[in-house]
Order: sequence, then structure tokens, then C-alpha cells
Amino acid sequence: MDTEPRDRPLWAALEISPDAVAIARLDEGEFFLESSNLAGTQWYADGERGLREDLHGAAAGALTYGARGRHRIERPGAGGPAVLEVAVTRAAADRVLLIGRDVTETLAEQALLSAAYEQTAQVRAVLQTALDATALAFAVYDVTRDEHLAVTGLPLVLINPAGAAQLEVADPGDLTGGDLRDLFPDAVESGMWQAVLDTLDAHVTTTFRYHETDARGVWRASWDHTMAPVGDDRVVVTWREVTADESRQRELSRAHAEAHHASRHDALTGLPNRLQLQETLRAAAQAPDRDESVALVYVDLDGFKQVNDTLGHASGDLLLQAVAQRLARVVRADDLAVRLGGDEFVLLLRRLPKDWDATGFVTRCHTAVEQPVVLPAAEIVPRASFGLAMATLEDTDLDALLEQADRQMYSNKQAQKQG
Repeated sequence: MDTEPRDRPLWAALEISPDAVAIARLDEGEFFLESSNLAGTQWYADGERGLREDLHGAAAGALTYGARGRHRIERPGAGGPAVLEVAVTRAAADRVLLIGRDVTETLAEQALLSAAYEQTAQVRAVLQTALDATALAFAVYDVTRDEHLAVTGLPLVLINPAGAAQLEVADPGDLTGGDLRDLFPDAVESGMWQAVLDTLDAHVTTTFRYHETDARGVWRASWDHTMAPVGDDRVVVTWREVTADESRQRELSRAHAEAHHASRHDALTGLPNRLQLQETLRAAAQAPDRDESVALVYVDLDGFKQVNDTLGHASGDLLLQAVAQRLARVVRADDLAVRLGGDEFVLLLRRLPKDWDATGFVTRCHTAVEQPVVLPAAEIVPRASFGLAMATLEDTDLDALLEQADRQMYSNKQAQKQG
């Protein structure tokens, strides 16, 4: 598995996980597996590293809309096809995260339970015994409709002890006749009610993940509900707690989000770095208004080496952080203040008028930056030199624009020294 060094402990744990985990990258309209654990390679790979074709649509949807999607895929097995339920989530602008769980046994058990329920009264008695013994929460609801065939209620017909225990009720019979919305007060708000309606409309088995939150809205537990229609007038619902699975998915998503942020921001100042500057310009250049005027303002602190040499690198770091905060306040919300490295910064200014005069903006930058900074060792007044280059998005070459702004900054610095 290809991973960055900082990710090796996480991926080492994932390598032995039965869950199929992978990162797929979009490249020239095709998805390729960038990294995956062993289970992920076995399930998702098509050829050497291509993503299997029936997942391309789900991956493209996750990139386009940013919402987590669920998709089921199959592969041949000795006893019949194995089924994997895959959660597909956008991990970056051109990458998706796939986490899959083998649900073959769960689906087989649901199919057996649903089929058994439609048998004779004698078979139903056998089924009741099985339901009482199984740890899988199981419930059957009738479907009541109005004269227009719209669903008006889902009264409970049958629930096993495991299901009643999940609802904190000792006797399953006490729940019979209660509507699904009574048993789950937030069924409508959470989307569970609509998921059942969609199942009945489509006449297919669907899944729904229910998230429980506390009074502050903070997530604390999750359950997977599988809903299977039995004709037009009944629906079977099974559910199981998946809090541990959901926690792992959230932790993995958080880790990828943090890694994505760290790769595009300067660790010392928190400002965007050169990579984010490149991505911002690239994205802007693909917008319809490609004749938009932009400017790069190159900022270089004067005498910064002397601060490091006389006051120490800790003071130098504090000075850089103070200057970074001031530059971030100077630019507008759609602009970008970037640290290139050392004592060099760049400001990306967008949507500028054709006749924009930079004099006033550069003056404001001087005023903002060159205010006293109180350091533990001394109070100093930072000085900076500025250089500016302008272009349209259509003609923007970042390296050329940076070089032009750097040359002007150097020229201004020399003029200040001579003056």
C-alpha cells in the first residue's frame, strides 16, 4: 500500500481490517486506486489499479455533490455472489474515500426472515421462535394508505425481543400496534420515515443509517436499518448498532481532512501555502469569467535575518506570525494571503477593475505591516518591501507572475536602501 510516512500507523491498522478501504483518484475522467488495504484491492480493483466500472458513478457523484453515497457491489463466490455495501465520500477535490463492509450474511438472513414470515401459521410459529433467539433487531410493519394510496401510517405487527430491547421495552407485545413514528419520535426528522416510503415506492430493499445525537446535537451512536417491502402492504425492518463502524469512518474522514488542510497551509502561520495558491488560481482559471484581472503582491520583510540572529528564532517566528495576521486582515474574503517560506509572503488579489491603481492598496499594506510588534525580548517595528504584478486569469502563469512581482519587490527594496 502506498502511503505517506505520517499515515503509516493508521494504514497499518487498516491493512488487516476486514473492511475494504481505499482512496480513488480522478485522473483525466477515469478513477484509479491511489491506495487501498488488501480487502479494498480485492473488491475495488479493475486490472492493475483501475477502479471497477460500477463504482465510477458513485465516485463521480461524491465528487460533484460532496455528499456521502452508498452503493452495493457484488463478486462471484462459491456459494453465490458476495455483496459489499460501500460508503463513498469526497476526500479532496479529485479524490474519494471508499469504505466497504461485507453484508452478504446480513442480506441472506434478512431474505430468510422475510420469506419465512409469508409462510403458513405453523411456519410463523417457528419463525417467532427464531426471532426470539436472534440478536438481530427485527420488526414488521403494516402499511396503511388513504384513498389516493398515500401512506398514512406504519403500525407495528411484530417485533422480536432484540428489537424491543433496543427500544428499552421488556415485553415486545407492549409495542404492537404502535406507529413507527411513535416508536422513533425523530423518524421524520432523521429521514427514516422517508427511507421507508422510498422502499415501498421502489419495491426494493434499501438501507438507512440512523444517527443518534445528544441534546446539543453532538453525535453519539449509529444504527443501520435495512428495509425490505413485502408486497404493497407490509415492510420488514432489521437494524443493528454500528457505532464502532461509524466512529472509524468519522475518524478516518477527520484524519484525511486534517492531512488535506496541513498539505495546503503553512504550519507556523496558518496561512495558505504555495500549493493552495496554485489550486486557487487553477480553479479560478476554469471559471467562465477568464478575463478577470488578478494581481500578485510579493512581500519580503526587511532585516528579518538580523531579528533571528540577535533575538533568536523564537522571536523571529513570533514576528512572522504577527505579520501573517496583519496581511490576512488586509485582503478581502475572496483574496488570499500566502506564506511562500522564510520571510516571503504573497497576496493574491482577484476581480480587480481594469484600471485598478495599486498605490492605495500597497500603502495600506505598509501601514498594516509596519506597526510595532511587542516580542518577549524587545519591541520592534517590522519593515517590508512590496512588488506587484498583474495579469488576466487567461494569461496567468504563476511562476512567471511570481518572478515579475519578485523583481519589482527587489527593485523597490534597492530603491529604499539608496533613498
